[in-house]
Amino acid sequence: MKFHFEYHTKSPNELEYNSKRVQDLLEKWGMRRHSYIKRFIYEEYFDYENDEHKFLLEFFKDENVREEFKIQSDQNNWKELQGDIYDVAYEKVPCNLTTLHFFDRLYDAAIVRRESGAIVKTFPTYLEEDNSSPIMITDELRKLLLLVDSPHYDIFSKDDRNEFMFRAFKSICLGGDMCQFEDFVSEYFNILKKIYKDLIWYVRIK
Repeated sequence: MKFHFEYHTKSPNELEYNSKRVQDLLEKWGMRRHSYIKRFIYEEYFDYENDEHKFLLEFFKDENVREEFKIQSDQNNWKELQGDIYDVAYEKVPCNLTTLHFFDRLYDAAIVRRESGAIVKTFPTYLEEDNSSPIMITDELRKLLLLVDSPHYDIFSKDDRNEFMFRAFKSICLGGDMCQFEDFVSEYFNILKKIYKDLIWYVRIK
């Protein structure tokens, strides 16, 4: 059986990601020009235990997908996938979380002030990375996200940090180039909730 994919033409109007509020904040955080969400539909039966590799390989080889799916060049320009695709490598990311209560420990650890939602500031710390300028860290939240020696690093376990919700939260908190950080965590949570609902759909199995 071969999988067939079609671009979901109504999805741009259905996605919260494309709303003005979300796009304005992604622009502020330096992420708008580096990300997008597109939905594709298929009708074939998918056996998640046996079809993963085949499904993804056929997805990226499908002409309908290749017309819509863009990758970013070294110059940050969007371009089409080029050439034939013979194999795919992928990582399975757990999506077990359904609520933002997962982040309550940020308040418990006094990284975020419970009363106001303000992110606690700290003296500047610099993170050195190969082949890039040092990253200046000026609050406890980014210390938690980036520095293994942060006193609060262990409030999220390795499994916690592997969750898709944590990864998405980390991405929007750190932002892209020319990022203007938020002083209050609420904006990050609001956008995280909208994007998460766009990307993850739960079905209860009795």
